[in-house]
This record gives sequence, C-alpha cells and structure tokens, in this order.
Amino acid sequence: MVDAVWEHLLPGSRRQPSDPGRRRLLVRVVRLARWGVVLGGIASLGWGLVAEGRSSYLQSRLLSRWTADMTFEVRPGPSDAIRFPRWGPYDERLGYTRLPPFIDWLTARHFGIARQARWSPSLERFVDQGGYAIYDEKTRAGLQLFDRDRNVLYDASYPLLAYRDFELIFPQKSGRG
Repeated sequence: MVDAVWEHLLPGSRRQPSDPGRRRLLVRVVRLARWGVVLGGIASLGWGLVAEGRSSYLQSRLLSRWTADMTFEVRPGPSDAIRFPRWGPYDERLGYTRLPPFIDWLTARHFGIARQARWSPSLERFVDQGGYAIYDEKTRAGLQLFDRDRNVLYDASYPLLAYRDFELIFPQKSGRG
C-alpha cells in the first residue's frame, strides 16, 4: 500500500524513496490516517446513536414508512384469512382467545357473520412474522346478536359498568375550595 501511495505522491518516479527516514515517515502518516478514519467513523457512529436515542428520528421515519400500508377494513361476510389471538392475559380476559370455537358453535346453529375485518397483505406478513396486529386497545368488550329483522337477541359487555373517561370518576368542581 505504501508503494501505491508513494507513486501517487511522486508521479513519474517508480522507485522507492532512497531516504529510509522518508519511508518511515510515510508509513507513519499512512498509519495515523488509517486510525484517524477508523476513529472518525466510530465517533460519527456514536454521535448518530446518541442523536437517534434523543430524538428517535430514524425510528419514526422508518416505522411510519413500513406501517403506511398496514391497514384493515371491515367488509361484508366472513374473512378467509382472519387470525385470532391464542394467548395473552388481555385477550383471555376479554374472550378473544375463545372466539374461534364460539364462531364455529354459532355457525353450526345457522348464525352467520355479517361483517369482518380484512387485512392488507403487508399487515398479514407482519403478523405472520410474529408482529402484533394494530388495533385500538379497548377497555370493554361485548357481543351483540341480532335476528334477521335487526332485533337484539343477545347483548353482553364486559365489564358491565365502566366510565367513558376520567372526568366522570371525579367531576371537577367549578370553584376553588
């Protein structure tokens, strides 16, 4: 490598420098330059990691691009690619893990699915690779069954009583006191 650098420094000279001191100096400069590039790269990487840790700029840019086409929409009829959760305390408490056998039980008794969510292909791939489906977490779950005339046959919710928002728990007083 030193020979290639030396040829560029002294164009037209194919010979090595006759002075051994110059050769040692050149080797030392090349080594220092190499270490400078390595340390500069490490410092730049460290600065980038600290900046990302403070702002999460890259994370927000990348995740928003990746999730832009992860969508779902509710369409008439049953979905042929629906996936139900199999575990998790929240899913077990609200009954989501027991939906497949319950739907099979209802279907066997001539009930039908009127509407069900359809996922985009990118959301399906994400969930198949171990990700979690995107949804608004609910504080209540429920089930309503209707007959063909839209009369309620069954209506249940869990928990039975719940506050819509925090302000209803402790109403604010109008004056100071």
